[in-house]
Amino acid sequence: MGEPPLAPALRLLEEGKDREAEALLLTPQKGPLEAERLALLGFVEARKGNLRAYRALALEAARRAQTPLTLYHLGLALPPRAGALALEEA
Repeated sequence: MGEPPLAPALRLLEEGKDREAEALLLTPQKGPLEAERLALLGFVEARKGNLRAYRALALEAARRAQTPLTLYHLGLALPPRAGALALEEA
């Protein structure tokens, strides 16, 4: 059993290598992984200062699949009160 498909991108994000992570995140995934990919792309946008794109991508990600990762990013992307509810779900 190999490592999860998004693990390399997550590692790069943890290291602050957003460009490299973004390049890996350009490849579409299937099922819930696609939702998580969108959430992570949104996170990259947030780091660039584009909070509107982060919110839109996080909402789309959570709409497609409610995983701990998508709900976590939805919680971060939403205003505090709404975000707190999403974080509790995660």
